[in-house]
Amino acid sequence: YLAIEKKILKAMSAVSRKHNQGSHQTCTPRYASIFGLSNTILDLIKHSKNEFKDPEHYLETGGYYSRAGEGLYALKTGDIKKALSVVETIETSSIEDEFTHYVVRLVQFEFGQTALKNNEKSYLQYFALTSRLFESAPTIEKRFTDRILQCSDKQLLSYEKLLIFLYKKRPSDLIAEACSFAMTQSAIIKYNQKKMSNKQMKTVVEKALKIYPDNDFVLLTQERTAIFLENEIIFKAMDKHKLMKAARLARQSIYPEVCDSFFEFGEQIFEQISTSGLDAINQKIYLHDLLKACMDVDPYHPVIDSINEELQFLGD
Repeated sequence: YLAIEKKILKAMSAVSRKHNQGSHQTCTPRYASIFGLSNTILDLIKHSKNEFKDPEHYLETGGYYSRAGEGLYALKTGDIKKALSVVETIETSSIEDEFTHYVVRLVQFEFGQTALKNNEKSYLQYFALTSRLFESAPTIEKRFTDRILQCSDKQLLSYEKLLIFLYKKRPSDLIAEACSFAMTQSAIIKYNQKKMSNKQMKTVVEKALKIYPDNDFVLLTQERTAIFLENEIIFKAMDKHKLMKAARLARQSIYPEVCDSFFEFGEQIFEQISTSGLDAINQKIYLHDLLKACMDVDPYHPVIDSINEELQFLGD
């Protein structure tokens, strides 16, 4: 409590000096409550809004003097359950001041994160007012989204649902970026766990980009996913000896990596033909098909020289 009250008194002392108020205006929230000074101090805070460093500092200072002040004390000293029990006694419809609103929303937001970490099924109910909290105190939104962007573990699977929920209520740039990041990271985790196919992952990434088109991480993931999918399709086509189809797909791809993969697969097929034990006639048939496909993609690729040399060796 001592550290909290020192911080409060420092802020109130600065405000009182600027407004030439007496020393009674710099008392602690508990003292103010006992001697009926809370409303007077809250009025001073309201009229001194620009004296605080940011909206969060303003609302937090007033929050300690509000009727939800006990809940804010409990929250800041680590007793989140007590904080929630305090704000739950306050009828939301009866709240008239912005400071009480702030404390109620903040406590519910913090308790919701605890509920999420504890895998409580009904955790989303505690975030019903979070959009208004973020609107009133953008620094809280910034800290929250920054933390999301640093996550890279399974926690994101839970945060994904929360961020989609928050985005629907408050589609700010900060929430949009964090939401698109969480959606993409979660998709990668699910894909690595074999719980999602390439096509499903591609769909999720496209949705993530619609939410926040400038997310570099999502853009990179989209590119990698597209390359992987195209390579997979080309590999399957070549494996079924549909070489011209594979060549067409490689030629039409916007990614150089896909063409590289096509020729890697082509080199593997070339080696398989050369060591297959087939008679010369059948080898030449397969090699001509491969040569035609490779020429269609890049007539100057080195593998073409290798195929031509092998055909000459076979007496073509």
